[in-house]
Amino acid sequence: MEPTTESPIAKYLTSTELARVLQCSVDKVYRMARNREIPSVRVGRSWRFDLDAVKDELSKPADSWALPSRQRRL
Repeated sequence: MEPTTESPIAKYLTSTELARVLQCSVDKVYRMARNREIPSVRVGRSWRFDLDAVKDELSKPADSWALPSRQRRL
């Protein structure tokens, strides 16, 4: 197995980078992070976001009743 040169920190995006990917404002990214609508990590005074985790969270239906009945968690 070859060693990877990519740092685990390199996969985390800043709020500006995430806003560019999601095509929304930086304020919206901060608001979603504060409201825990997207997974985030606070590092000092800045926020960091794992793009894969954010995409997974945003792809989930907002309402559990929007899921088929077999997939609902009651």
